Amino acid sequence: MSLRTAASRQSRLLLNSASRQSNNGLLRGSLNAMRTKTTLTALSSSRSNNAITTSPASANAIRSFSTTPRLGQALRRTPLYNLHLEKGAKMVPYAGWSMPVLYDGQSMTEAHNFVREKAGLFDVSHMRQHVFEGPGAVEFLETITPTDVTSIPAHESKLSAFLLPMTGGIVDDCIITRLTPDLFYIVTNAGRDAEDTAYLAEQLKTLNIPQCRHHIYPNRGLLALQGPHAAAILAEAMTKLDTLQHHTSQETSESALKNLKFGQSLFLQKDRSIWGFESSIIISRGGYTGEDGFEISLPGELTEQYANTILETGTPDRVRLIGLGPRDSLRLEAGMCLYGEDLDDTKTPVDASLNFIIPKNRRQSTGYHGHQVINAQLAKSAPFKKRVGIVVEGPAPARKGTQILGPGDDVIGVVTSGIPSPTLGKNIAMGYLDSEFVDLGKNGTDVGLSVRGKRREGKIVKMPFVPHKYYKGE
Repeated sequence: MSLRTAASRQSRLLLNSASRQSNNGLLRGSLNAMRTKTTLTALSSSRSNNAITTSPASANAIRSFSTTPRLGQALRRTPLYNLHLEKGAKMVPYAGWSMPVLYDGQSMTEAHNFVREKAGLFDVSHMRQHVFEGPGAVEFLETITPTDVTSIPAHESKLSAFLLPMTGGIVDDCIITRLTPDLFYIVTNAGRDAEDTAYLAEQLKTLNIPQCRHHIYPNRGLLALQGPHAAAILAEAMTKLDTLQHHTSQETSESALKNLKFGQSLFLQKDRSIWGFESSIIISRGGYTGEDGFEISLPGELTEQYANTILETGTPDRVRLIGLGPRDSLRLEAGMCLYGEDLDDTKTPVDASLNFIIPKNRRQSTGYHGHQVINAQLAKSAPFKKRVGIVVEGPAPARKGTQILGPGDDVIGVVTSGIPSPTLGKNIAMGYLDSEFVDLGKNGTDVGLSVRGKRREGKIVKMPFVPHKYYKGE
């Protein structure tokens, strides 16, 4: 099988993976349940005079590996729903939302490569946006996550995770951004919405920390502009939009944007005299593709205006709308986890090789959920698994559930995500080694993979598979 054929199968299996996750309520960026009949019928009725041209590979993928939403469940729509239809999106049910997986005339590989070479605009408004505020917010967040929240400077972000109290299992991964001393903006995953809501409500009740208030903003928009042209396009687009004022200085958004580095954010407002999160615009430098880029949180009613301005400014030669399908292959090349595939609540941050989200000053702490287990794992006095990256030989990729084999064909682990990499032209996979085999997880170690009943050779490699291109200053 050629890598091109394997890439076609990638789209089918991404959709298959999505179907499984829909019933389990799993999360980030994953392509959950997708069914062609529902999708194309809805699109046909909405766009009866503007038919969609679907490539055979994409059409077969949606037909074969899609599921209908739960009975009686109405799909939610992002602020860009009508724009997606206008641009020829193939809409699919995902985590209770109607979301674009691909656009007319695109293949998975073409869209993926366009982001790597130019820029892609993603609608990620389905992600859940939270605010924690008040003098007790730091204490609360330092209890439910392993993050040193106290030390996060204003306008900076950290990758983190909500943890189970006793086991340290990952309830959800999240991004924490400090906007002011007592105001924190957090983004979590759409597929974990119900679980996160219940978890946070229970923790707020159980911990009973005074003066910590939690708000959810389901109607805000969230755009992700990713790729090597992203910075230039956004800077130009901002000159065409209303001038915004920075929260803590007199800088306008245009000048502040030039100095923004990876992991930093701008907290912007049209009118400094009327300040509030609801009307604010937050621009954060980062993303889920490994490329330089930005995520833009903004009021729902402004989302389409900003998206259109970015698209018109960049022109189709430099920026295009990109769906959830290519987003998954981009994140795997970047070595990033997908909840429900690579993360779940049976795994700790140490199991998931996310030790970096636990700063040194918290590794002896007793103040965060699961610290007994996690600190013991860090000290190697308790067992842990190990997440690794693998390059797989042969034409067929190693998909989720593929057994990882050691010497003598002993099963030593399992693959959680695997694709033919459009950027590298080879098959890549991410998976876990069982606790008794973590010593085999060194880069350069040869392993086997049981692909279609045959042993394929593979090699453990350092992640990311494709180097990150985050902007960290000149």
